[in-house]
Amino acid sequence: MSISSLDLQDIDIMSDSLSLMGEDVDSMNDDGTVRYGDIMLNIAAKVSTNAAVFVSHLSQTIVSLRAILLKETLMDFVLGRQDQLFSPSLLLAEHIERGLIPLEGKTVVELGAGCALPSILAATLSAPPALIAITDYPDEAILANLRINFRANARLINPKCSVVCAGHEWGTDTARILESLKLHPQAASSGFDIAILSDLLHFHNSHPAILASLTSLLARTSSARAYIASGTYTPAHVCANFLRLATAAGLVLSEGAPEDEWHGSREVWRIGKLSPNDLGVRKAMCRWWVARWDDGVPSASDALS
Repeated sequence: MSISSLDLQDIDIMSDSLSLMGEDVDSMNDDGTVRYGDIMLNIAAKVSTNAAVFVSHLSQTIVSLRAILLKETLMDFVLGRQDQLFSPSLLLAEHIERGLIPLEGKTVVELGAGCALPSILAATLSAPPALIAITDYPDEAILANLRINFRANARLINPKCSVVCAGHEWGTDTARILESLKLHPQAASSGFDIAILSDLLHFHNSHPAILASLTSLLARTSSARAYIASGTYTPAHVCANFLRLATAAGLVLSEGAPEDEWHGSREVWRIGKLSPNDLGVRKAMCRWWVARWDDGVPSASDALS
């Protein structure tokens, strides 16, 4: 769907549906912060800072709204669009907190980081990654917000972890991001050990560009992994398209089992404290995958020989 074909009447479906369910959209206004334990984050830049990008992305997902029937799904979509703390980000953060994503001593890159909850949480672990590269669209307001969030939590960052923030438009040259690997002499020369993609699959038209960046940045090693999470507001056929393209690019993706219970130990605040039940509902509205290179895909050195 192009921007010109976006039916603005569809946008009203969100507000109208919430009103029918007794929700007051105006009451969602807040101070623009997220708290995950001691971590304090500003939400990502508002629509006004990059309206064209926002509308383009929104146009790719709005077509699915008429099919949304569950209150929780619609609420999650609208809250996610407003506060940029998507359910997939929470799921990945909880997995990181619980040690389900092995990060100690590794190099990590996050694409389309938003408020960067998974990355910043990872940097505060007692056994953190050696290096984290946090990336998002190269808009100054967006990047400024990333730097604000890093500085606001600098006291919590484990000194064993180096953190860099960089602008990156999917599908463009990744040399600048790969350059950051020099901060970690033991890093794989071909890329990062871990890649994090939180709620990017709904950008349907951007799948080839997202995968171009991912395959360029993920180390060509048998242990390299990408952790990918998506909200259920992303239609199944859109997820299937990404999986098909990822497979064609040489990745093998294993989908994790659905989860509906929150096992994190830290309090989460967003427009008030979120209860374990609230958080469990958000987790249940996610799909997630772990990606690795297919055994038949040559390493970067083999490909050059």
